[in-house]
Amino acid sequence: MNMTKIERVKVKAKALRDYRRKDPLKVIAIRYGISTSTVSLWAAQAKLKRRPQGCRHKTEPNARDILIVEAVRAIVNGKPTLEEIGKLFVTRNGAMSRANVHRIYHTWKDWVPTVPFAVGDKVRLKGTDYEVIEPHPFDGLVRNLKTGDVLNISWKHEDAITVKLNVERTEPTPAEPVAA
Repeated sequence: MNMTKIERVKVKAKALRDYRRKDPLKVIAIRYGISTSTVSLWAAQAKLKRRPQGCRHKTEPNARDILIVEAVRAIVNGKPTLEEIGKLFVTRNGAMSRANVHRIYHTWKDWVPTVPFAVGDKVRLKGTDYEVIEPHPFDGLVRNLKTGDVLNISWKHEDAITVKLNVERTEPTPAEPVAA
């Protein structure tokens, strides 16, 4: 992309701001029409800390990992074995190995799920306001504030995230996790 010197300075400032916010390099590059190498070069010139290579580490297990941890915890008298548990979970290469089951268990065995909302919290999902009746770590029972309908919703959707509302102003505020 051909830019004037002034445009390049503005794009560089915005790209470095996004880099400091920990946006992925690919996203920054696409957003400003530059290459990922350019973003990295600008960050190095600005003496910003280099990012580690590879994928970011998971901060919480996915549903499959939770099932594996629960299955390993349910072992009684050596049955089922880790190998048998691995056969229940199919990967690209077939059944999951015993070692992989152990690795997943070892990684997440001490993880405790947090409940992001408390009973009575007002939340908004896809423009609809709800009151939390029964919160759980990944979903919860809520009541629609307009219609009064009760339903079970997942806190994280593909296209929307549930946010906590400030009761006085009914504006979205960041949700603070509540210990389970």
